[in-house]
Amino acid sequence: MQTVPAKLTDRLIIEAEELIKEGGYAHKSELIRDALTSLFCTSRLIEHAVSETTKYKKI
Repeated sequence: MQTVPAKLTDRLIIEAEELIKEGGYAHKSELIRDALTSLFCTSRLIEHAVSETTKYKKI
């Protein structure tokens, strides 16, 4: 695993700390990994849906 330095806004830090306090995550790096994984999965699903929609519109 690699370390990636990132700057976050105060608002994002506050939101992250709230989620950690609620027990959803052990620390910020876990939360950020999960958020990126969700983003990538969502992006792939959208790309697939658009591809399928475009395929059927050409008929």
